[in-house]
Amino acid sequence: QEPCAPCQAPGDRCWSCPVRTECLEDALIPANTRQYGVRGGMTAEERIVVRRNRMRRAKAQLGRAA
Repeated sequence: QEPCAPCQAPGDRCWSCPVRTECLEDALIPANTRQYGVRGGMTAEERIVVRRNRMRRAKAQLGRAA
């Protein structure tokens, strides 16, 4: 999926973008892990950290439910 036009030259624009949340959620889908550049206001490296934290929280919740 190609980034939206404002993301071609990212910066502070993402924070005022009306679809920033949707853009970020799409970029956080595991199938989209190879996306480079800024998506939803986060770099690829920042998104990796978010994905890892989400996985850790999900595993912790599963452990508590058992």
